[in-house]
Parts: sequence; C-alpha cells; structure tokens
Amino acid sequence: MIPEDKPALAETIVVGLNSVTRQLSAASSEAGIALAVIFLSRPKDAIIYSHLPTLCAVASARHANQPSVRLILLGENADARLAEALALPRVGVVGIADDPQWQGLVSFVRARMPAVSVPGISDITQYQSVRIEGTKD
Repeated sequence: MIPEDKPALAETIVVGLNSVTRQLSAASSEAGIALAVIFLSRPKDAIIYSHLPTLCAVASARHANQPSVRLILLGENADARLAEALALPRVGVVGIADDPQWQGLVSFVRARMPAVSVPGISDITQYQSVRIEGTKD
C-alpha cells in the first residue's frame, strides 16, 4: 500500500508484472510510449516474464519516432533490494516512465543499453490479419 504522502515521483513508476504488462500493451495500441525503461530482477521462473521483450519491441515499433523501451535484467538479490527501497513485500518488475524527473537515469540507460530487438517486429506497424490459402488435392 502506497502512503497518502507519496512523492510526485511515485506517479511515474509502475510496479509489478501485471501493471507493466498493461502499460506496454496500451503503448502498443495508443499514442505515446508510456514506459522508457523496465527493470526486471533475475527471474526464478523465466517463462512468466517471456512476453516482456516482445511487448517492448511492439511498443517501440508502434512509435518509431520515439526512443525505444529498454529492458534491463538486474542481478541476483535485486528483487529484495527493490522491495526494500519501495517498501513493498516483493518486487520483480519496475517500469519507469519517460518523464523529465527521470531524465538522468533514462539518458544513462539509453546511452548504454540497446533497444529490445525481436526479429520481424520492427516491420509491423499495424495489425495484420492472418491469410490462409488452401491447396486443392
């Protein structure tokens, strides 16, 4: 639970896998990329987080005129340190908005980390329906 007197900076952070997934999904279909950087603690069960690189790539491709979302895999024990810093019992994923308050951190990350790249995603800018052609035997 976030206290009533939370700092304004808290409005620019998204915490948790579901919340980050929702933000990336919205950015894949709406104007503007909501998140600039996503920090992911080293997952014990990687399959749970396997959709994040694709969502980052789709959100970035959808808004090619804006800087791409960066996905940063943190080292061991990062989840405990993030949870302590945010005063939460557990934290696995933290998204940072592209906001002037985070300009220093976001610039630092963008200068040092490449954008997420998923083959074939950068060519897709809108929904493409599936075309199935049958053959006659």
